[in-house]
Amino acid sequence: MPRVAPLSIAVIGGGLGGLTAAVALHQAGFDVHVYEQAPELTEVGGGINMGPNAARVLYRLGLGERLDREAVRPLSTHQRRWQDGRTLQRAPLNPRCEELYGAPHLTVHRADLLAIIASGFVAERVHLGHRLVGLDDKGDRVASWSAPTASIRRSAPRSSARKRRASPAASPIAASFRSSGSRISASRSARSRGWDPAATWCTISSRAPAC
Repeated sequence: MPRVAPLSIAVIGGGLGGLTAAVALHQAGFDVHVYEQAPELTEVGGGINMGPNAARVLYRLGLGERLDREAVRPLSTHQRRWQDGRTLQRAPLNPRCEELYGAPHLTVHRADLLAIIASGFVAERVHLGHRLVGLDDKGDRVASWSAPTASIRRSAPRSSARKRRASPAASPIAASFRSSGSRISASRSARSRGWDPAATWCTISSRAPAC
């Protein structure tokens, strides 16, 4: 039988979802390359909460050792009302999550999480400074074109590349881990009232639903 070449996949975007997809596809035997328009792999933001369903995927991809070293396993979650400190919700997290779902609930900085996922992929297959500029859906395959970000800035407006986005059917597989925003208070006023400064504080008004 003739040897069949592995399917070649281009993952557009080297964020948390793109790199996770690349790691999984590469481990499954696909020829995968990642194209990221930024000059380096970075994540803007603070901490991210990962439920057991998301953490389980990363452990199965062999990233458990670094996750255990960098991430925190919170014992519980405690949400308070911002205006008066009234408890809205309390629930155990660890080790209960691992007992129930086979994986822990984790809290980790977004930049650290990106570095952990990137460590599971071949660095030479990540092409930085490359922005998607074109797609051609041929039915049985999709061809894509990228160009150095600097040349795009000199020759075309930002909107030109946006017009060439792939349809949902042609887009590469991607995983996404999201964390809802939360406000953390470590103020002296909270401490003086005996409130937990590490709790999640939720602003509630007549225009906003309760957390």
